[in-house]
Amino acid sequence: MIKNFVKINRDISTWVLVQVKKLLGEIDNSENIFIEEINSIDLLSSRVLEIGGSQRPLFNKSDILFYVGLDVDSKFDWAKYYHSYFNQSCTEPINDKFDFIFSKYLLEHVNDNEKSFQNIINSLKSSGKSIHIFPLGFHPYSLLTRVVGNSLQRKLIRLLRPHSQTVGGYPVYFNLCNSVFLERFFRKQTDVVYKIKYFYGAEDYFAFFFPFFLLTMVFNRVCYLLNLKIFASNAVLTIIKK
Repeated sequence: MIKNFVKINRDISTWVLVQVKKLLGEIDNSENIFIEEINSIDLLSSRVLEIGGSQRPLFNKSDILFYVGLDVDSKFDWAKYYHSYFNQSCTEPINDKFDFIFSKYLLEHVNDNEKSFQNIINSLKSSGKSIHIFPLGFHPYSLLTRVVGNSLQRKLIRLLRPHSQTVGGYPVYFNLCNSVFLERFFRKQTDVVYKIKYFYGAEDYFAFFFPFFLLTMVFNRVCYLLNLKIFASNAVLTIIKK
């Protein structure tokens, strides 16, 4: 009964979102922008570090000159995926230098991103580039995630979003994950050039109940029109070492 209810609401929500995007345009193409930024890198001649990829790396190691993984997960055969592997947190110093460093939906799970960003900057070669996509902490979904808590969140994911339960449900901190603190931190960094693009989405998390979905979609559109970056759902951050 619940599965049928959720499916009907998700189908309606998906249809409405498609129509709204056709009429008003796209305001949450963050993953496309993230991939476009990555595609600008010559991977075959680069030393690349993926943070948080674990046993789900974004690339095949054969596509990269030297592919290194970094994650707290040690329960897998990293040699299948990487040329080398750091079994550590990104808040710890990274003992190597790279042409390119990236992460995908990782920084929201880190409790001290000031250390993370500083370690990333220190590990970039001169003119090296770093790209990160991550959700932001003051969007309704992010606020609700913190209120609900990790234990209940996992149960809700199994019920309402079973397709994402293998990649979701981890503890979140959203440290520095908002436009104010993020921009304040990078304005102080004198050895990098940075760019942050903000996006307004995450309606899919509320698609199990169409009225919630509709409210979120309207909220996103208003915030986008008024350029209320503090309420953006996610960001793509690009860092270039001078």
